[in-house]
Amino acid sequence: MKYILNLSPWLLSTLMGVLLSVSWPPLPFFPLLWIAFVPLFILFKNGVEQRKSSLWIFARTYFGFFIWNISTTWWVAYASIGGAIAMLIANTSLMALTASLSYGVVKTGNKPGYLTFIIFWLGFEFLHFNWDIAYPWLTLGHGFAAFPSLVQWYEYTGVSGGSLWVLAVNFLLFKALINETNRSNLQWILSILIPVGISLLIFYTLPDVKNNPKVKALVLQPNVDPYHEKFRINPIGLVQKMRSETEAHITPDVDVVIWPETAVPRSFDLDNWSREYKLSPIMDLLEQYPRLSLISGLETHAFFEVNSDDRGICAPPTPTARTTSDDPCVFYDAYNTCGFFRHQQPPAFYHKSKLVPGVEKMPYPKVLGFLESLSIDLEGTSGSLGSSKEPMIFEVKDSIFTGVLICYESVFGNFVRGFVQKGAGFLTIITNDGWWKNTPGHQQHLYYGALRAIECRRQIARSANTGISCFIDHRGVIHQPTPFWENACIVSDVYVLDKQTFFVKNGDLIGIAAACITPFLWLSAWVKWRITPRKLR
Repeated sequence: MKYILNLSPWLLSTLMGVLLSVSWPPLPFFPLLWIAFVPLFILFKNGVEQRKSSLWIFARTYFGFFIWNISTTWWVAYASIGGAIAMLIANTSLMALTASLSYGVVKTGNKPGYLTFIIFWLGFEFLHFNWDIAYPWLTLGHGFAAFPSLVQWYEYTGVSGGSLWVLAVNFLLFKALINETNRSNLQWILSILIPVGISLLIFYTLPDVKNNPKVKALVLQPNVDPYHEKFRINPIGLVQKMRSETEAHITPDVDVVIWPETAVPRSFDLDNWSREYKLSPIMDLLEQYPRLSLISGLETHAFFEVNSDDRGICAPPTPTARTTSDDPCVFYDAYNTCGFFRHQQPPAFYHKSKLVPGVEKMPYPKVLGFLESLSIDLEGTSGSLGSSKEPMIFEVKDSIFTGVLICYESVFGNFVRGFVQKGAGFLTIITNDGWWKNTPGHQQHLYYGALRAIECRRQIARSANTGISCFIDHRGVIHQPTPFWENACIVSDVYVLDKQTFFVKNGDLIGIAAACITPFLWLSAWVKWRITPRKLR
């Protein structure tokens, strides 16, 4: 690999982008993640030696990151070409900015040198999990999602541990190329073998859970075309169809039925749920099977009436509230909701908290609220949605609780742990991946959910409108995956676990540490740059 040191900057950038692209799920070439960032470290080295600027690094790394982003997430364009372009430009720019800022520290000669990029990147990923423009889809630790047996230690580190692993191996390989010593070669080889060995040991020695409490879950995949069918047919007919399909597969020992995200289309008023005709098939099913619980995605809204101030102006009660056409002091919030139904009990409602930027919410509405009308129209609603303030769990069976992750929420490990902290013994994912058609998007989303099972050590029942529906055990292994774009119904025992992992108890410590260190590293480098004579910069 020595010849790579002499490649042109644009070839190095291209090589980085290609390696990252072909290593990403669902492709099986994950080992390429361990060499994909070596070209970037070489770019840093050559840039320092040639006294290149941070802008020089930004331009060249932007090209490589652009290749990675467009190759792995192009399928977003099926939902919105404009949204896909905006996502592509923004995410690529943030990645290149992270590289150029860390290069600025490397160029000053400040410690920790090349390790600065690792710290900055981990800090960038932490930011991408937690700010209003959250888009952690390409978090490096997600690259191992299709091979859960290799990352069982995520129960301690979360997915950030996988990102650190990728970057550390790349750095050690870069050192081996530069130093050409047996010790350097041994370091980067062991940096792969030791984590893999630890993971396989955990994987094969996890205790058997067959004696644990369990629920029998029925997962429905109704396979309703979200583009040409879902919002154009009679909604009561659609719900009746799902009820009939459920009854065709249900048995007396089934404890919970799970329908996908927005299975019940067209929004209804939460305050008047008891008069909502679309829910009557659900209530009839529970009347027939009184011990049953039912989880379903819904579209809902709630009204708020506020008093005017001294100037006669009515302020919206929430940042996402919209005015009605009849009364400027009456507002409403629209929600992407999970409804939990039991016989002779009022339903409980949880509203999706992790909303897709530009699709379900406008980031920083107080600043960018004027762009609200440009938000993408999906799931039958447009504009920013309201949300629940914290995770909620539902009692499926006596003292057995589940937390329901709605679509995009299953990508956020640090958020998912909140359901487990509240007492969820297993997790449920409801989603509608049909917007992306038969592309890598729905497969990536499925695999990411498997990592949540490892981080929290919880089994998962997953209902997707058009696939892939499945069950995922606490080791991240997928069972009974359904075909994409086919009607299906699967039934399985889901075992309940009660222990909390180190990650559940403590969260993303790696990301927090990197986010805290990053500004101090950059500030110290900036101070050193300012006091350095211009001719020596």
